[in-house]
Amino acid sequence: MDKPFKSYNQQMRYLRETKKIDCKGSKHKAILIKHGYFNLINGYKTPFIIGKDANGNHRYIGGTSIDHFKAVKEFDDNIRYILLTYITRCEEEIRTLTGHKFDFVNGNGASEWFEVDSYDPTLSTQDKIKVIAACYNEVNISKQPYVKHYLEEHNSVPTWIFIKVIKFSTFINFIKICKPQVINSICELYQIHDSYGNIKPELLISILHWMRTIRNACAHNERIYGINRENARVKQPFDTFLSNPKPYTNHRSQRLIDIVIYLRYFLNDTDYQKFIYSIKEAFDSLKAQLNQNAFQKVRAETGIKNLDILDELSDISKPILYNNFENL
Repeated sequence: MDKPFKSYNQQMRYLRETKKIDCKGSKHKAILIKHGYFNLINGYKTPFIIGKDANGNHRYIGGTSIDHFKAVKEFDDNIRYILLTYITRCEEEIRTLTGHKFDFVNGNGASEWFEVDSYDPTLSTQDKIKVIAACYNEVNISKQPYVKHYLEEHNSVPTWIFIKVIKFSTFINFIKICKPQVINSICELYQIHDSYGNIKPELLISILHWMRTIRNACAHNERIYGINRENARVKQPFDTFLSNPKPYTNHRSQRLIDIVIYLRYFLNDTDYQKFIYSIKEAFDSLKAQLNQNAFQKVRAETGIKNLDILDELSDISKPILYNNFENL
């Protein structure tokens, strides 16, 4: 192994002498023990790197301390918690509404979710069976007591239960094969439109995929503030919600800012304002603890060009007319 084991004291000495990072005393040792060298230093070093020395080792901003790494990690943890809270709330709502509309368009539940005729008649039977089979398998392996009860008592589960227990990725595949009225009604409720005001189901699917990616990264404790997917940015949400979308739509990579924009579709005004306020608080706290250059690097990795965009988003009013949903 080219990376031999080091005790905590050896790790601290290595940071001081080789990396020129302030790391000494019991307080810093406790930080290193609690978070681990790899999670803390390797995970959050990027904002502090200013180049390499003659030996190819990273050089860091003068005065960088292990406290600064901890500040960025705590920022990332906070952002992860905020996103997971709001994404899972939106996910649950979208699943619930989809399940209701699915039964509604299938004769008020007369045709059930495991029947091929309950889905889009323009799609091939094979494609529909593939998704139904995945749903059926995930229901059968579920450990939830309410699933077990329905399977034992009725030999099947109703739509509102099956749609709750399937994986997010499977749910996305499910909604794609539903009759058009189902996905169209979800788009109409949340005003997911193209630039001409027409509903855009493919935009909803794209948004759900990025929500799933972010949710999974948060749930598995992956670094989130710099998450990135090349050539995946969808322009329409930026055109819809920003007065000047060009700084964002000129770029193709999907970043953290994309999910911040997407959530504007699904959260009511009050909840979205709370969401944005929490994000701003996280940035403000980090800014007070870091060198300006390091802070701007973190901000840039989120894909946010200027933090003023958060105020602009918070000021947008976009009502969600739930009472009209059954008529959509």
